[in-house]
Order: sequence, then structure tokens, then C-alpha cells
Amino acid sequence: MTLPTYGRQLIRFAETFYVKPSLQVNSYRVVVLDTPLTSPSMPLHVKMGNGAAVGISQFQVADNDPATGFATDELRTLTVATSGLLLVEADSSVVTADVGTALYATAAGIATDSLTVGGAAVTINGATPTIREIVSIGPTPYVLISI
Repeated sequence: MTLPTYGRQLIRFAETFYVKPSLQVNSYRVVVLDTPLTSPSMPLHVKMGNGAAVGISQFQVADNDPATGFATDELRTLTVATSGLLLVEADSSVVTADVGTALYATAAGIATDSLTVGGAAVTINGATPTIREIVSIGPTPYVLISI
């Protein structure tokens, strides 16, 4: 599990979602619904992605393949920040010229420049997140977005 980065994020709202067995979700990535809701009693599952997103993952859920046989294989929960000032892992294509623009992400949920092939615009709950700052934490680049 990744440790929280204090002093950078301001999470206004967060929700809990499930991650399917044999699927990994990394921390600070854009996550989308894995399967559409077919029944009111069906839990919502997420995966990394872009486009119409539910929010930003707040920690890593490793894949559990091969399964351990414990109940934790089936019920794996993930906290997803849905609004606030949030960190998103970025690739090296994001530059200072992207500050103030809409968030684009790859299929792996990593923030990218709008001109990157394979990147797509991200919306969270129908709103467009805006890049506010580019942050380096150790060797990993991040963007700070507001939503």
C-alpha cells in the first residue's frame, strides 16, 4: 500500500468501490466503472482507465492471482476520491503548459498531455477536472487536479 502524500491533496468526498479478483489498481490513478450496474444490489467494481471516471484511486490494490483461498480474494475494497484537490500519477509528456487545461489520461489511468496518442479526456461525475500544478514526488511525476 502506498503511503499518503500529506500537504498536497485535499479530498472533499470519497467513496468505496470494489476491485475484481485478479485485477490490480495502482494508487493515484483515474478509475472507471468495470461493469455497468445491472441490479440495485450489485456492488460497483472499478478499474484503471480514462473517459467517464468515478474518481482517483487512493491506494494500491494488488492483483491476487493466484488466489489465496481467503475471503479477501473476493471482497477487495478501494477508496476513490471523487472531488477536491487530488493527485494523479502522470507521465513525462505533461509539462507546465498543461497547467490550467483539462485532464487527459491513458487507458492505465495515468495523466498525460492532450496530444498523446491513446490519451482521452477525463470527466468525473460529469465535470471536467483541471490541472492546477505539476508535482514531483521522488522520481514519479504527478499532476494536482481540482474537481
